[in-house]
Amino acid sequence: MSLDVDKALHRAARLIENAELTAAETIYKDILTSFPKNSKALRGYQRMKSTDVVTGPEGSAPSPQQMQAVMALYNQGQFTEVLSKLDLLLEEFPQVPVLYNLQGSSRAALCMYSTAIDSFKQGLKLKPNDADIYFNMGNMHKKTGAWDTAILNYESGLKIKPDFAGVYINLGSVQHKKGDIKAAIESYKQALKIKPDYAEAYSDMGNALKDSGELEAAITSYKQALKIKPDYAEAYTNRAHAFLKSGDFALGWQDYEWRWKKSKLDTAPLTTDRPVWQPQTAGRVLLWPE
Repeated sequence: MSLDVDKALHRAARLIENAELTAAETIYKDILTSFPKNSKALRGYQRMKSTDVVTGPEGSAPSPQQMQAVMALYNQGQFTEVLSKLDLLLEEFPQVPVLYNLQGSSRAALCMYSTAIDSFKQGLKLKPNDADIYFNMGNMHKKTGAWDTAILNYESGLKIKPDFAGVYINLGSVQHKKGDIKAAIESYKQALKIKPDYAEAYSDMGNALKDSGELEAAITSYKQALKIKPDYAEAYTNRAHAFLKSGDFALGWQDYEWRWKKSKLDTAPLTTDRPVWQPQTAGRVLLWPE
């Protein structure tokens, strides 16, 4: 039991280091519910709730309250305001890697990709074994089309954290874009070994299988994604293309109606009082490009 508590305390400390204070507080409260006199949990919880500046091995860091305020703005999507707050914090605490990671993520949200990469690089100088920063920097290179560099960053992150399923997903995506479909499929399989209920991995693997001509395997992969996430519009839309490509037009057009429910629409749906075309309908047909 003591080993489990020690693991939980270590995880809480890591969460605080990464500014995930709500999750850390939950762990401390769980420990103290079962072991009210656990001195390590009491000290950790009291320190986290303290308004004093926390001192770490590489210098001082913002207090939990300061980080909570910045994270609240970040979660609200107020990225410009986040950057203003971080500029002030970094003047006072220039040796805290999580601040650079947060700065990079905020810049990325504002499409400031070049300066986001600069922030992540600075974070890695201070904490070279941070898999999250490698992941974020890989994502920036992916967005800018620097695929080889993105792959190097993802692979560096996986050396540090081999069970990082999200890295395998993005690694597979870049490999797919480069045309290395076999490697992409293997990356998606690795993600699924780590997280078997990863609907996005099944859908992305279906895309890779579809593009390699393995339509039946692709459709099976999409079906797995939809078992896990029944309202996954992107998987329905992807499966529609596989059905249509295989000649199953009835199921293909049926699935294709889900395209309007995707999180990101390619075009706006047509608004009209005209009836939807049916195969048996005679007469003129209005075509609407999407």
